[in-house]
Amino acid sequence: MSLPDDVLCVKDEHDHVKYRILKIDDHHFEDLKEMIKNQLAEVCYGVEPIAIEPDEYTYHAACRQIHKNLLRYKDEAKYGLIGELLMHILAPNYLDFSAESISRIFALQNQNIKQGFDLIFYDKDCKKIWYGEVKSGLVGKANRRELINKASNSLKSYFDNIMAEGNDSTQYRWEAAKAEVAVMFASEKKIELTKLLSSSRNMISQRKGSNRNAILMAVNFGDFAYDITDIKDIIRKIDDIKKTGRFDNFIIICIHRKMFDDIIDFLGFEGGV
Repeated sequence: MSLPDDVLCVKDEHDHVKYRILKIDDHHFEDLKEMIKNQLAEVCYGVEPIAIEPDEYTYHAACRQIHKNLLRYKDEAKYGLIGELLMHILAPNYLDFSAESISRIFALQNQNIKQGFDLIFYDKDCKKIWYGEVKSGLVGKANRRELINKASNSLKSYFDNIMAEGNDSTQYRWEAAKAEVAVMFASEKKIELTKLLSSSRNMISQRKGSNRNAILMAVNFGDFAYDITDIKDIIRKIDDIKKTGRFDNFIIICIHRKMFDDIIDFLGFEGGV
């Protein structure tokens, strides 16, 4: 899928991407559907389970399960699931490093939505982990700056509370990530990524190295009463995040789309519902 006329990219003084806007209009929907067809099974289940049981973990089964989940959600939760799906499909194409997803949409124990990190990417060149948090909402109830702020605060909390006592500890998120890796990848890659996740967690908790790598993702649905290419509010937000020092590196990705019902209908149709 190519959106050259609909992507606005902001870089810092080191030529690193700090912010991207993707606007998905109606004329992009056919391309988006094709991307969903090509990638949905993998982002839901992972490569290795599909290789082992290709008749079990299929594209159509993924469509049916996501559609089933969506039907029982209220609108706010629907925004969240569709937003996460869009980021899984689109975000790797707009990161400025060689990104490999090491997370999936579905939980391990059931096919509901998992409770760990929304997305995790592996920088294959620098051997680093990037942690993604997606926040979605309807324009008018949540603007993009509010969504970015929520994503930023969530990841900061995860990073800051690894060694907290009792139920306040966020260590379980890394354990969930390692459990996903164990299912998604074959032995050699599984060992490499498991060790890297443990090292990343330890370095984050000790504030060592450059391991607090955040991808802050905001998905807005609905009619837009403002010019999405006016980024003064985002520039201020980028400066605010830099000043806090809460992350060693961060990227912000925003997706704007008027509709989400057509995606739900498409998933239901493809799943034979």
